[in-house]
Amino acid sequence: MKTLTTLKTLLVALCVATSFSTLSAQQTLVAGWDFQTPNATTGAVAITNSTSTPPTPTMFPSNFGTGYLFLDGTNGSSSFLVPYGEISGTTGVNYNTITGDGFSTVVTSPAALLISHKTIASPASDTNGKSIVFKFSMTSYDYVDISYAIFRHATSTDNGSFTTTAWSYSTDGVNFTSIENYDISVLYQAPNYYGGKLVSIPTDGSHLPALANAAIAYLKMTVSGATGTTAYDNIRFDNVKIKAAKAFSVAPTITFPVTTVTKNLSDASFTEKASSNSGGAITYSSDNTVVATVDASSGAVTIVSAGVANITATVAQSTMFTSGTKSYALTVGTNAVNTVQDNSYSVYSNKTAILIKTDIAYPYELISANGQMIAKGITLAGENEITVATKGMVLVKVNGHVTKIIL
Repeated sequence: MKTLTTLKTLLVALCVATSFSTLSAQQTLVAGWDFQTPNATTGAVAITNSTSTPPTPTMFPSNFGTGYLFLDGTNGSSSFLVPYGEISGTTGVNYNTITGDGFSTVVTSPAALLISHKTIASPASDTNGKSIVFKFSMTSYDYVDISYAIFRHATSTDNGSFTTTAWSYSTDGVNFTSIENYDISVLYQAPNYYGGKLVSIPTDGSHLPALANAAIAYLKMTVSGATGTTAYDNIRFDNVKIKAAKAFSVAPTITFPVTTVTKNLSDASFTEKASSNSGGAITYSSDNTVVATVDASSGAVTIVSAGVANITATVAQSTMFTSGTKSYALTVGTNAVNTVQDNSYSVYSNKTAILIKTDIAYPYELISANGQMIAKGITLAGENEITVATKGMVLVKVNGHVTKIIL
């Protein structure tokens, strides 16, 4: 039993792991920012430095897909000071050389977004607690995440850059729900006093089901933990990708703990439950109700007669997935032990009767396990059905041959 439970647990885990892999492969780019590639549809242009003309903007249309990045105090974001360098264009994060999806691999400044703890000129400021917000549509999409390259900069004498990026989501731009706090302090490493990483949020693979099919979705990143006193205490943010999978476009993964089941007519009802990554309702059916029926809701199977039936689980379409089916084969035996079959007759059973099929008339006897005579007579040519109230072992004598039947 422990081995079977462990096997079922492993099958469920495999189903979940497979679903993540399948869905990730189905994801497409909803909106992306490399801060360099122009996009005539959204109006995106290459980022500029804070001291350039024009200076770094506080709203960035997406360079790919459709979305907007706000740093102007709207849509749940904070107002960042531009002329004084709270944000600026900067040298690209080194990880953008492996980005893909058509994103620029140029790292020459300005090529990424810099968020500084302190300004490079007065008035002095503190960006701890300030937030940037990404706005995009999830209509007909589910299974979303945001990935990006981040670079944490510090100096050998001042390791006071941000330590945490707190992520949250919203569907109205006002009420935000926490996703997780991502620790970036580990990106600081001597002797270079900086570090970079490719990050995907949520890190637990949950993919924010609350944003499924949302007309408007928001992702907020709030920086904190900076203690430094110079503009060198900053993070650089590059190659942001918001990806999701089209709703109703992914085939579900459906599994049974078995692929075949063998039973006898005397066996009790049994249940093999299907599992799926879909979340859609699961119903059950039998393609041969003469052999076995199945409860549509629970999957409980009732054996009716000998033969073969396919038990099918149907998973209904969900927000993300198409409908799908999975089956296992059920074979029901006759309960016969040492069944005698030659050119003239055969013996088998269903749950309530002994069946003797003969070509000609034969004498027969049915005897219980304790030796009592149950029935006797002469068969007719063809199938003879003899109803028996006795349960358990029955000895069937036909033309001198004995067959053991279990009812």
